[in-house]
Amino acid sequence: MFRKCRASDAVNRRVSAGLRATAVDASMWAFLPTSETIAADRRAQLLPFRSRAAETSTEFSRTLRQNTECGYSTLKCVNHHPICDWQADHYDRSSSFGGEMRQLIDSTQIHGWFISTRRDAQELLPDLVRKLIIATLPLNALQRIRIPVGDDVTRPGFDGTVDTTTGSSFVPDASSVWEMGVSADPETKANSDYRTRVANPRGVDVKATAFVFVTPHPWDGKEDWAAERKAESVWRDVRVLDSTDLALWVETAPAVARWLARQIGIPIEGMRDIELFCAELVASSGPHVTPELVVGGRVENLAELRKWIESDAPSVVVEADSPEDATNFIAGAIRCLPKDLQESLVSRIIFADSTEALDYLSAVQATQFVIPTTPEARRRAKALGLRAVRLILPSRRSVGDGRAEASGTLIQLRMVRRQAVESALVRQGISTQRARQVAPRVQRQLHGAALDVS
Repeated sequence: MFRKCRASDAVNRRVSAGLRATAVDASMWAFLPTSETIAADRRAQLLPFRSRAAETSTEFSRTLRQNTECGYSTLKCVNHHPICDWQADHYDRSSSFGGEMRQLIDSTQIHGWFISTRRDAQELLPDLVRKLIIATLPLNALQRIRIPVGDDVTRPGFDGTVDTTTGSSFVPDASSVWEMGVSADPETKANSDYRTRVANPRGVDVKATAFVFVTPHPWDGKEDWAAERKAESVWRDVRVLDSTDLALWVETAPAVARWLARQIGIPIEGMRDIELFCAELVASSGPHVTPELVVGGRVENLAELRKWIESDAPSVVVEADSPEDATNFIAGAIRCLPKDLQESLVSRIIFADSTEALDYLSAVQATQFVIPTTPEARRRAKALGLRAVRLILPSRRSVGDGRAEASGTLIQLRMVRRQAVESALVRQGISTQRARQVAPRVQRQLHGAALDVS
């Protein structure tokens, strides 16, 4: 079964991954100039656990205590905070991998967070929907998507417009417009948005376009409402997605589920999305670690990885001096890809740390890119023969574990180029003289298991 976590466990995990990251500049690992930057993500994660009395750094630091039982720093609210109460009430429902697989995030948790947290909810919902659309539609099916996130959610117009050659249970095929609302009264919000868009469709061909309304709350009358609106024959189709639909949709996209769990404070062990992996890499290795530095001038290998991603090959082995070097290179290389290709990948990438995570991923239908990070996870991944999973297998150079499994594509990482290291460090504000001094050490570390650029 999933291990049940106390509220302190959840905060421990988030502080250990998030609080350290706030001290470094991880923005180079982000590809969208929105709330998706890792630094902003860390702040958003910590916000629900910070009482107003703990806003100053001095008092906030006093809330940190060492939890010797769990081995993580625990963040404790100084004053009573209703959000903390909600989190504590729901952590017994949280999901860590064990023998029995179950839903990572359920509709009650989605509804509970959005009903309790008003400040970030308006920004999170469109971000979630955007990621889910990208993660679950067939690769190359999405022709256009415009769903503003972050500070752009207040821009005029539809909350979202989507054009796709192939639809799904959640996304209409062809053209669709999307409206979203976090109001606890979804029917009132839906009626208001619907009337507004019927009166002014902003140049959209309504007869050829589907109308979708999304709420993170339960709505028992959604089918009747959608049927009544569809009977009016204004739009080509009318759909409603509520918290139940969102929970089912999230279950089809593990990387998005892992991302959402961090946003709403649900601890999940055994797998990481790429944002969490990169944040932990920066936190453990120093503020000057960037994707460019980790790639280290190995542009030929970057091109090889991109070629594999754009192919249909089921697996690729990335061989380096250590599996850690290979794993870090994979993360850095993905962050160095063109932005449109990055966005199509990040919602599909999972770093699997446990065999249980691989067992869970074996049931996923939508295409996912999985990087097993431990020997046990790599063995399980090869044994399972995952249907919808494309494996990126980090391996140690010249070891049978890597070459034996390379029946398909094999990428052998080249030596890190010292000049590329120097250039990356200089771009991070280090003087040219200092960059030349430390480049040889950094170059050696990029080939090893331990990377520390501080």
